[in-house]
Amino acid sequence: MLSNAAVIQYIKRLTDIDMKAVNLSRRFKGYYTD
Repeated sequence: MLSNAAVIQYIKRLTDIDMKAVNLSRRFKGYYTD
């Protein structure tokens, strides 16, 4: 079994990657709509 700390770290990493992807897609949309 994974420890809670490892699971939390994993989820934090996933959400961090998620946020970066969202920011990137927003930036691209901004370029294309202007």
